[in-house]
Amino acid sequence: MGYRPTSVCIGYGSSNDYTWGVLVDLGFAHGMTKIPGRILPECASVAAGALLDPHYAHPWNRVLSGGLDFVEIPVCIDPDSRLWGGKQPQDLRVELVDAKNHSFTIAKAIKRQLDHATPLKIVAMLTHNIFDYSDRGNFRRQTLEGIIAHARRVAEQHEMPISGVTHAEFAAAYRAAVPFSDRLGSLPLDRSGYTF
Repeated sequence: MGYRPTSVCIGYGSSNDYTWGVLVDLGFAHGMTKIPGRILPECASVAAGALLDPHYAHPWNRVLSGGLDFVEIPVCIDPDSRLWGGKQPQDLRVELVDAKNHSFTIAKAIKRQLDHATPLKIVAMLTHNIFDYSDRGNFRRQTLEGIIAHARRVAEQHEMPISGVTHAEFAAAYRAAVPFSDRLGSLPLDRSGYTF
């Protein structure tokens, strides 16, 4: 290709607990490796319980954070809306639904990020690479334009700046805002059933 890529977007979100370590060993520094909440074992795509916001990868677990210098940039999802018999959350995939449906996912994602004080807010979407977005009359092109317009409206409502960035640009900004540590954090285990 003439240059060494540092970003990766794994098809179908098919990843396992070894994926991040292999990607880091190969020189990848950021990307989207899974769709949080997806439960499609028949497609090697299971990410139930995965973090919804950008984070550093974990060396041995695809749903945890920390320990690897790889910035995971998950696609935005609506964890309350399930498709395909509950196996898939509605995600911000351009061709999945129309712009109006995507507007709810965007609004929920931004609200969650604001409520959780996420260091960098992001509206991350995805699409398959088989569609012609140059045709202004194409439904998918119109959906993409609707997604962008709604993201701008939500940002304005919350008085937030908005800019389009590549994965590399976002990862650099994330690293500046959230210093990397190779220490693994402790799990916040639910101990509500313990009486001692």
